[in-house]
Amino acid sequence: RNDGSRQGTTLPFTTLPRAIVASPDASRVLAYPFFDSDPRALYVSPTADPTQWTTLAASDRLVRAMWRNAREVVVSLAQTSDSGDGDRLEVWSLDGSRRVVLSARHRLDAVRPDGTAAITSKGVVDLATGASAEMPSGPGHVAASFLLAAPSATPTASAAVLKRDFGVIYWGT
Repeated sequence: RNDGSRQGTTLPFTTLPRAIVASPDASRVLAYPFFDSDPRALYVSPTADPTQWTTLAASDRLVRAMWRNAREVVVSLAQTSDSGDGDRLEVWSLDGSRRVVLSARHRLDAVRPDGTAAITSKGVVDLATGASAEMPSGPGHVAASFLLAAPSATPTASAAVLKRDFGVIYWGT
């Protein structure tokens, strides 16, 4: 609440959430439960009214989800795995449209801050075209990405650009 008081809200699933993440413009949050609850759904709520959850159902197990922008989510799905790796990478729009951008075993680590690419264990994947580029591996998993230069008004997503104008922070091994 804006007045500093607290107000509880009911989450749309029964276990603790695996993640609750604000959209880049902070207008919405997305949440998804641990595998033992309902791993085939992603929930989105406006921050102005956290009681209004929208369910986005998945055909396969939801492994990980990250905001691309305020209207689209990058989703990693797996047919059977509990390992944290997905079989398919998709972009889901809040208007209901969905498209597959990668059909290969991967681990979704991050989304570029400008929303042009996903950083996966397979490399950098252009979220508009599905084109991919290898990325030098680091000492562990990518924990975050950041832009090294101000994004252009119309970001290009060529393999060279995907690899050169952002940095990553690694964690673990």
